Amino acid sequence: MKFLISLTLILSTTLTLLAQGIYIDNDTNYKDGVYASYEDFINNEPSLPFAAFDIKWIETPYFNKLKIKSCKNYQDGKLKKTEMRNIWGFCLGGVPYIHYSITMPYKIRFGNHASDVSGKSSFSRIRILGNICHFNIEDHTPKGNSRFANSLRNDDIHGKIIRVQKMIKLSTGKIYDYDEYILSQLMKDDKQLVAAYKKEENRESKMFSYLKKYNERNPILNKTVLATIK
Repeated sequence: MKFLISLTLILSTTLTLLAQGIYIDNDTNYKDGVYASYEDFINNEPSLPFAAFDIKWIETPYFNKLKIKSCKNYQDGKLKKTEMRNIWGFCLGGVPYIHYSITMPYKIRFGNHASDVSGKSSFSRIRILGNICHFNIEDHTPKGNSRFANSLRNDDIHGKIIRVQKMIKLSTGKIYDYDEYILSQLMKDDKQLVAAYKKEENRESKMFSYLKKYNERNPILNKTVLATIK
């Protein structure tokens, strides 16, 4: 009888937690596959498995970046070119990536707004998961366009490499520049933490630390996120 009662309690607790959703953080066990939308990413439910695609990868020197040369998926039993705007991102080896593209004049587009540039698509690893996510864009600018390179405040002597940092506010899905003022605005619901952050003399050097503190103090459930973006 005691065993049955204990089992009932365990099942009841498990079902309650599933109904409440899952916390999104760096301990979240993300499932491998292709995410067609932001909602799929939040739900941790890939729209399609990688087995449904024929993907040719390109070698890249950047740790945070993956690049696809061509992507086809099976439609009516035949392999056809995949419309990359239908892909928000994917998860590979338990690591989620967001789709992005760099267009001319300088603009970075993300998720379903990213375009297939010169037949290639890029994906950046989301390094920090939580109420505020963080990721890097590491890429090359188009060759022979120094004006474009300068607009990216490029420090590379060849004028071809860009490195920018971005943040995602999970509750809205919006993407922001990694900026100390913007970060303070994204954290403003935690008044105590923002007050401490504003007292820091060199806030730019403390941004990463405060971003992680905010995520620890303000965990977020995927069900909560879905309720706000629908």
